[in-house]
Amino acid sequence: MLLILVIVIGCLSYAKVTHRPLPIQFFNVLTGSMADTFKPNSLVVVGRVNFEKLKVGDIISYESEKALVTHRIEAITGQGKNRRLVTKGDSNQAIDATSVTAQQVEGKLLFSIPRLGRFGEMIQTKRGQLALVLTVIQVLLLLNFLSLAKDLGLPKVIATQG
Repeated sequence: MLLILVIVIGCLSYAKVTHRPLPIQFFNVLTGSMADTFKPNSLVVVGRVNFEKLKVGDIISYESEKALVTHRIEAITGQGKNRRLVTKGDSNQAIDATSVTAQQVEGKLLFSIPRLGRFGEMIQTKRGQLALVLTVIQVLLLLNFLSLAKDLGLPKVIATQG
C-alpha cells in the first residue's frame, strides 16, 4: 500500500512540476457496465497510448458526450484519420451507440484495484493530495519510530484482555 502511495505522489508531483498531463490517470468506476471485469468503485489506472496501436480486446477509457467511459474494444473500423473504435461494456448486451475517435481516448487500462475508486477521486483534488502527503509522512514517521524503538531495545507493548 505504501508503494502505491509513493507512486501516486510521484505522478502528481511530476504533473505539477512539468505542467504536463500525467502519463497515467486514475478513475473511479461508477457503473456496473464492466462488472464482469471490475466492480463499481474500483480504481482503474490508464496509461497514455498510441491510438493506432489499440486493438480489439483492449480496455480503454474515453470521453463520451455524457461522461468518462471505460469499455472494451469490440471492433475497429476505418483507417488513418477515419479509424474508429467500437466499444462495449463487458456486462452490457449491446455495443455502445457511438464509435470512439482518437481525440476521445484518455488511455488504455493498465490495471484496476477493487474498492479504491473513491481514493482515485480524492487524490485528484488539492485537499485530497494534501491528505495523501500527510498520511505518507505519518506512516514514514511511525515506521522510523518503530525502528528506533527496536534499536533502543524498548519492550513491545502487548495488549491483553483482562
